[in-house]
Amino acid sequence: MKQAELKTHPHSESAITHEDELLANQHTIIANQERIQSNQSKLDLLLAHQEAILANQAKLDLRISQQEHTPASPEMIGVNPVFREIVRKARTVAGADATVLVCGETGTGKELLARDIHAQSARCHRPLVTVNCATLPAGLIESDLFGHEKGAFTGAFQRKLGRFEVADGSTIFLDEVGEVPLETQAKFLRILQHGEFERVGGTQTLKVDVRVIAATNQSLERLIAEQKFRSDLFYRLNVFPITLPPLRHRREDILLLVN
Repeated sequence: MKQAELKTHPHSESAITHEDELLANQHTIIANQERIQSNQSKLDLLLAHQEAILANQAKLDLRISQQEHTPASPEMIGVNPVFREIVRKARTVAGADATVLVCGETGTGKELLARDIHAQSARCHRPLVTVNCATLPAGLIESDLFGHEKGAFTGAFQRKLGRFEVADGSTIFLDEVGEVPLETQAKFLRILQHGEFERVGGTQTLKVDVRVIAATNQSLERLIAEQKFRSDLFYRLNVFPITLPPLRHRREDILLLVN
């Protein structure tokens, strides 16, 4: 009996060892399958991310192509290389919704450039609101820009919407921005920073979404040195500066403009 047990015992150990090996192999196979599935999931996620990047790049390329091939407005014509580069940069910034500061002498076409930028922007479905800051009455400039409530001052018989409120969702062009009084510049700065203001005589804070294109024929840096213009407002306006050359520096364009 003992001899029989001794004869069968080695076979029993061999069977157990073989079973353990099978179980170990099965665990290894399962672990490998799980690793493969995990790697496949990561690969699928990477491919999806890559496809999204390629799709966004295609949209960006199309937008740039459309901007490059959009014909210039009739007024923005010229063969002068400096002027053509300015128009190209203006077209680039048009879709960026950034604040633009246009500098140049009187008659260089600052308002025409502002209209062209607005026409090429996503806000073109709304009319451009233009303000000549140099012609606004000193005592009514805040009323004109920010509006007023009924009874805010003598002659205010009804509520009036200001230019910024009218330009909500669109673009406002502030010509001769250097003429804005120093005390009004703080309110202007607040709109650029936070998009909010109060009407004259009002207490309700209003929010607007307005793109600002400002223009000047003066040196704002000089006005800052003379303490006539806020430096923080200048930096808010000078996000994308454009300087237009005078026509005397574009002699090759004179005949084109005349015709």
